[in-house]
Amino acid sequence: MQQFILEFFCIGALLSGFLSVNCKNTVYGVLFLALSFLCVSGVFITLGAEFIGLALIVIYLGAIVVLFLFVVMMINIREIEHETTSAYALISFILGFSFLLLSSAFVYSGFSHISIQHVYDYIDLYATIQNITGIGIVLYSYYWTYLIISAIILLVAMIGAILLTLKKVE
Repeated sequence: MQQFILEFFCIGALLSGFLSVNCKNTVYGVLFLALSFLCVSGVFITLGAEFIGLALIVIYLGAIVVLFLFVVMMINIREIEHETTSAYALISFILGFSFLLLSSAFVYSGFSHISIQHVYDYIDLYATIQNITGIGIVLYSYYWTYLIISAIILLVAMIGAILLTLKKVE
């Protein structure tokens, strides 16, 4: 069942990413991009990386896609004329294929020194701690000062944005 859900999210991410790039209506393109981010988040959650999946939903869907949608609706661009040239398709295919070859060579050469016993030791060591719990323990015990400093910086930025948008009453 988990394999089926993983394949469903992977196919959904690929299909919505393809539709996001090839959509003529920009609003629909941004919505397909949001669906793609949601499917990738589902892949991460299915694989057990709950924090990354939830952070992807909060950061990308909650902030970036909403900003894209706001800008697209503010500019009021409805349809984009696509130039159909095979030169761009050939260049993008060559670049994509070379990136695939380089990244696969990097992955296969970089992980050849790791034995399977090291992986089993790591799994046994951290089997009792979940991802979000481990990140919370490290964040709130070792890096609490950085967390408070970043919260203060975000608070000052939020107050600054509110003060910039306020109109003065005369």
